[in-house]
Amino acid sequence: TLGGLSQPSPFAGGGMQTLQEDEYFTHFRATSKGKSSGIVYTPPQLSDHVAVSLLLHACAPAEPQACTRDAATQRCQPHRGARRITDFFASRKAAAPSEPPAKRRALGAG
Repeated sequence: TLGGLSQPSPFAGGGMQTLQEDEYFTHFRATSKGKSSGIVYTPPQLSDHVAVSLLLHACAPAEPQACTRDAATQRCQPHRGARRITDFFASRKAAAPSEPPAKRRALGAG
């Protein structure tokens, strides 16, 4: 945990060790190590998750582009055709009354 800086919780009980100052500042990626991409480890007392960082060098922002709706783009976005969760809760439109539904035959009736 944190490269050996933090101690794991003992199996015999007693809980986690007290968070030390050097453990706390480790997850901020000190400037002495320089900026970089990679996994950001957090002390166990703060979280049981890790984060990922990405450093981009001299990357100019791209010009905004309009979303295209051509067939190739649509095939690359199958999620756009999926129903949203709110679609299941929308009120249904009442069907126009036409003919009453046909009666089902009773089992065994000839």
